[in-house]
Amino acid sequence: MGIQAPPSDPRIVRAAPDGNSHTAPLRAAGAHASASRQSGWRLSPGQRKGLVAAHIVVSVGLLGISAAQLVLATVAALTSDVTMAQAAYRSMGVFRLGVVQPLAVVALVTGVILSLGTKWGLFQHTWIVVKLVLTLATILNGMLNLGPAVQRAIALTANASAASTPDLGTTALVAMAVPGVNVLMLGAATAISVYKPWGRLGRGGPVSRPAAP
Repeated sequence: MGIQAPPSDPRIVRAAPDGNSHTAPLRAAGAHASASRQSGWRLSPGQRKGLVAAHIVVSVGLLGISAAQLVLATVAALTSDVTMAQAAYRSMGVFRLGVVQPLAVVALVTGVILSLGTKWGLFQHTWIVVKLVLTLATILNGMLNLGPAVQRAIALTANASAASTPDLGTTALVAMAVPGVNVLMLGAATAISVYKPWGRLGRGGPVSRPAAP
């Protein structure tokens, strides 16, 4: 009859300096990862996927509408047709108040929720903080710079005609520059979200990457 191996014991025997043997429990696989996992609220897989989809749709839509505003401002500044300039600036006003600002706020909120509800955290990784800053800068740029410029352009072209072409001065340049800057910032935020450069805040080198928000 062969020698039968003893049943597996979840304990290991360790030799102590005094010569006696002591048993220590064998830590289960994954116990260290569970112990080091941050405690707190987490999104379920379904919630995370839904928010990721919403965040992507809103962010890409915001980038596209900012590009459309840049085209409208360029057409309004270069055209000799006063009616076309009036329509372009009024369209920019509608987009800014009814579409761009709400989309920017939704992109910001969904991004913050995804960061807080996943292992990434809101202020733990450099790329997330940079994306947050770029999104906030886009919102402020639209509110503080684009809004007044568009309203002034609408007022200057409201009563204009072919015989009395308005002199927009720097207003036309600001109306073009602000959407252009927003396109650059949103494009950079999109690229950062894809490549996830840099590391953890205060630490160098590569880091383990959980599911991306």
